[in-house]
Amino acid sequence: PLSLYVGLPASLTSVSVRAETQAKVSGWLVGEHFWEYNGKRMSVIVENVMVRSQASGAVFDLIHNLNGDFSKDVEYLDRGVGIASIGFNTIELSGGINGKPAANMMNSSASGIQALLQLCATNKRAGIAFLDSQLRKGDFGEVYEANRARWARSIISMMEQRWSLLDSLKRVMVVGGGAQYAEPELRARFGDRLYIPTS
Repeated sequence: PLSLYVGLPASLTSVSVRAETQAKVSGWLVGEHFWEYNGKRMSVIVENVMVRSQASGAVFDLIHNLNGDFSKDVEYLDRGVGIASIGFNTIELSGGINGKPAANMMNSSASGIQALLQLCATNKRAGIAFLDSQLRKGDFGEVYEANRARWARSIISMMEQRWSLLDSLKRVMVVGGGAQYAEPELRARFGDRLYIPTS
């Protein structure tokens, strides 16, 4: 049997709604699941589900190597780390000081990649799938760069407003599909403190 950790937007894992979210996700995932692979019937039993914020999952990538051992970056847990997860719909902020999660560093905003697409859309009636395709192909033309930079600066502004100790954090980790689009501004702001994991 498997135990799963499920990363969700911070708004779904806050204390006020965590129990309800836990119950709903468990109801969906706990039990036996079947599928076919190369013509063979497969199954797995999910015994337990724990919900966490998406950004908190990034900490495990930061402090562990591929073998599951602690990496040299484990020191950042004590020295201060800020984590941003830039997804398609949301941006999730999290972090920790002195080896403990810091609730006051958590935030969630519906300004992920979709917000960048809306900024770049010359046809405001274009569908999200079409805009996403344009972004991936680099087809936004001259409107792209200024809007991308503006969107990236808004992410940094969100960090600055939420993380009062931002300048004392020893590591700023950014994950998710949107990290690549915000990287130039993030790198200019955080320099060597910025860590964007590669797969």
